[in-house]
Amino acid sequence: MESDRSLAKDAAEKALKDAGFGVKTFESGAGITVALLQMRADGFKPEQRDPVIAAVMTDVKDVSSATISDGGELILVMRVDASADASAINTALEPVELKVKGVEASDISVGYQRYSVELSSVGDATKTRSAVAAVDGVLAVTLVAADKKLEVITPEPCSNLEAKLTQALEPLGAKVTKLAAL
Repeated sequence: MESDRSLAKDAAEKALKDAGFGVKTFESGAGITVALLQMRADGFKPEQRDPVIAAVMTDVKDVSSATISDGGELILVMRVDASADASAINTALEPVELKVKGVEASDISVGYQRYSVELSSVGDATKTRSAVAAVDGVLAVTLVAADKKLEVITPEPCSNLEAKLTQALEPLGAKVTKLAAL
């Protein structure tokens, strides 16, 4: 997804001056990012979902949001300037007798967007999750098949996400029935 929310230096200076602000210097810099952590919790059972999320949100410092898929794919979004490693996450998960492995960290824009997506049906959960994960602009996805719900993370708000998901899910016989920003 291309962002259209940036201005060239001259345009930014003009906009600030037109708004009555003086510009002495203007330098662009790297945007503010947060860490997106994706991992697998081996042996996860859907009935552990609430205790897992509660443990991570309570016991892993600086977690902004947490979600876990039926298959045990755990996704954490951290607060600005924070991260966590497998050791801290595993310590938090000891009471629910789970361990994570394969922690993959990436930096995403602080302007990321989380979406709740309800589906008409799920069918093969692995294929459904994979189809959504392959959609352009999707950074992470979790699926709760029994509820027919996905949580999708994109780098920024996406006005055509529903159309993209519909196109990806159509061959699997699933339809988006509701999409809402979280």
